[in-house]
Order: sequence, then structure tokens, then C-alpha cells
Amino acid sequence: MWYFLVPFLTIAVAGTLIVLSLPAIFTVEAKILVESQQIPTDLVKSTVTAMAEERLQVIEQRVMTRDNLLSLVEKFGLFAHRNDLSRSDIVELMRARVAIEPLSLNFATNTQRANSLAIAFATKFDYEVPDTGVKVVNELVTFILNEDARSRNSRATETSRFLDREIQRLSVELKTVESQIADFKQQNRDALPERQDLNVSLLSKAEQEISDLQRRLVDNDEQKRLLEFESSLKSSVGGSGSSVSLISIEDQLKKAQTEYATKKAIYAENHPEMRTLKQAIASLEQQLAESQTGSVTDVNSGSTIQSLEARVFTEKIAALDRGKSALNEQFGAARSAADNLRAVLAKSSEIGTALAEMDRKRNGLQKALDEISEKYAQARLGQQLEADQQAERFEVLEQPTLPQSPSKPKRPALLAIVFALATLAGAGISGGAELLDNTIRRSRDLTSKLNRRPIVIVPHISTRLEESQKKKQFIKKWLAGLIIFALILAAIHVFYRPLDVLFYRLMAETPWF
Repeated sequence: MWYFLVPFLTIAVAGTLIVLSLPAIFTVEAKILVESQQIPTDLVKSTVTAMAEERLQVIEQRVMTRDNLLSLVEKFGLFAHRNDLSRSDIVELMRARVAIEPLSLNFATNTQRANSLAIAFATKFDYEVPDTGVKVVNELVTFILNEDARSRNSRATETSRFLDREIQRLSVELKTVESQIADFKQQNRDALPERQDLNVSLLSKAEQEISDLQRRLVDNDEQKRLLEFESSLKSSVGGSGSSVSLISIEDQLKKAQTEYATKKAIYAENHPEMRTLKQAIASLEQQLAESQTGSVTDVNSGSTIQSLEARVFTEKIAALDRGKSALNEQFGAARSAADNLRAVLAKSSEIGTALAEMDRKRNGLQKALDEISEKYAQARLGQQLEADQQAERFEVLEQPTLPQSPSKPKRPALLAIVFALATLAGAGISGGAELLDNTIRRSRDLTSKLNRRPIVIVPHISTRLEESQKKKQFIKKWLAGLIIFALILAAIHVFYRPLDVLFYRLMAETPWF
């Protein structure tokens, strides 16, 4: 019996003291749900594409940072009684005490509400003082809500800034390309594709002008040849009197005036041929006036008239020479213009290809700018959506409340384990003592010792004195056990915690009470 009672009582009492001495830890919990966007996504799309689970994992990592946990410890004075812990140990202990766990919500009675919820999660903190635990959970919930709002606003703002920078970059590139196109057109304005028809028409006119100038040069040479022939004839025949000479001057004047009137419709007043005709008309008019005044004698009239006719022919030939020189200049200019037009037309295809490539680049930049501008407008709407908290957001479903009973340790289960171990220890030691005991108590023990079977076994016959002594010993043992148990309870009451407090705590933590 003592081999059983001593280890049983020792382990039971020691285990009970250890279990009762374990500090009570209270779990404070707050529930947060992720509510979907209130405005239909067909109308306004959010620029934050990360799923709620991903954002929650990021926020959890930020909550569990060393600086954040140490700030919570310093703010609320956590683990002030644990002087044996270093700062790193406290951080690890905080990470073990703080938990962010997903929850499965059942909204079977409200299907619309269930569809509007994406996910829910619980924020938990285990601590010995429940009031402090509630404060810490409130701080964690506030941090999570603020961090989610800040993160979403930051992502929306960064998206808008990125698109704004892209718009500015594309605008600068588009202006640069447009400036290059303008400069290219200015440098090659005569060879642009839209001027090709005009250049063809100008070339046709230049070729026609070249043809006309060639014809006029031929006419000029023919007139010069005829004048030289007429001048040689008159020089060989000689003059026939003043009347004939006068008539000849008048005819020549009429011809010159008629020719001047005809060419006036074609040439300008400052044209070389027009100036030559003016000079010839003026000279003929002067000769005619001198002939009519009779200032010359009849003897010398014939030679004078012949001299005047020679001067007229000389002036006409000089005028034709000057006209030919002017025609040659016009011919050279026309040929140069025609050559330039041919070069421009030959260059038009190359210019058109380069200009088309630049136009394609400009159109591509314009299209990209339009697309980015449209996305920027959507991003601005998404940013405003986040600023107004109309997008997907975290909402507190249950505020942290003061727990009524500790969640750890599970004292009833631990006590059951302690008593089970005590029973096993007592049974093991007593069973071992029984096996090792050589005392003869049974007939088979005697048989095994003597190697003989007994004929008759006489049982022990107790006398009244023995019976009285047994009863006294039994009473003494129980009294000794009660005294020891009372002493143990007194020691617990005095040195650890009052028994009534332990009793009520045990009742509160035992589910079947």
C-alpha cells in the first residue's frame, strides 16, 4: 500500500501544485471581414488588383516586424515582470502570442450578404492580464485597418503617378516627332508627295516654255538673217530720191509700231525686245521729222536717207541680238528649272517613304498616348474610389471584448494527466515491489521454495489482540494521511494561494461544473 500511496501522493500533489501555479492566459479576439466594393465594377474599377488574402499576408508580415512588436511592448508595458527575457526573446514571445487567422463565415440565411463578403479573419493576442490584452488587440486592429487603407491608397496613387509620367513622356516624344516632321517638310517642301501633281504640272509647263523659247530663238535667227539680207540689197541698189526714202521711213515706222503693239500683249515694258522696239520707233520718228522739215538739201538727201536706213537695220540687228541673249538666258533658266523639277520628282518617292515612316511613328505615339490617357482617367477614378473608401475594405465585425475565463492552460486536462501519471507510477512501483518481494504468502510460494506440495494449509488465526492492533494501525495510518494532506493544503493556502480562490478558479475552468 505504501509503495503505491507514496509515489501517487507525491506526484499528484506536486503535479497539482505545478498545474495550479501555471499563470492563466486570456485570449482576446477581434474579427475583421473584407467587404467587397460597394460601387459596381462595371462602372468604376479599382486599381488595386491584389487579392484580400495576399494583402492580409503582407499586413501580417508588417505587424510581426521587430520594431512594431517592440513598440507595442513599450507602449503597454508587456512582460514587465519577465526580467529574464532579452529583447529578442520578447519579440519571439510576442510573435508566438499574436495570431492572425482566417475564419469561415456561414451566412446561409443571407445569401446576398454572403456573396458580398470575400474573407474574414480574426486577430488574437494571448496575455496574462485581460484588460491589457484588449488594449493590445485594439491597437492591432487599428494598425491593420490603417495599414490596409494606406496600402490601397498608396498603390492607387503610385498607379496614377506612373500613368501621369507615361503621359508626359509620350507627350514629349510626340511633340519631338511632330517637330521633326515639320522640319522635314520644311526642308523638303518642294518634294512632298502632296506637291507631286503640282510638280508634274510645273515640269510640263517648263518643258512647254523650253519648246517655245527654242522656237523663238529660231525665229530670231531667221529675222536677223532676213534683215541682213535686206540691208545688203539696199546697200547694193542705192537710194531713189527723197520721196522714196521718206515713204520707206514711214513704212518702217508703221511696221515697228505694229510690231510693238503686237508684242506688248506678250512681253512687259522692260523686256529687252520691247526696249529695242522703243528705241527703233524713236529713231524712225526722228528721221521722219528731219525728212519733213527739209533741213537737208536735195543733193545730200539721198545719202542721208541711206545712212538712216543703215542705222535702222543696224539697230534692228542689235535688238535681235539682245533679244537672242535674253532668250538664251530664259532658255537656260527654264532648263535649270526643269532639271530641278525632275530631281524633285525623282526624290519624291524617297521623301514619301521617310515621311510615311515618321507619320506611322507619330500615329503610334498618339494611339499609345490616347490609351494611356484613358487608363489614367480610370486610375484617377480608382484613386478617388480608394480615398472615399468605396472599394474593397476591411471592416471590424466584432470588437475585442474582455474574456471571462482563461484560455490557457487547460487545467482539468492537465490535472487528469497528472493523476493518471501518479496512478501509473504508484501501480508500477507497487507492482515492482511485489515482484521483488520473496516473502512466502501463498501455497504456491511454499511449493516453489520447498519443491513439495503441502498436504494441508492452515490459515492464519488472528487473536483479538491482533485484530485490535490492526484496527489501531489502520486508524493511525489514516490519521497520518489526513494530517499530511491537511499540512499540504495549509502549505498551499499559506505559501501559494488561498484555497477558496483555487476552488472557484477550478470550478470556473472545469466545464462540467
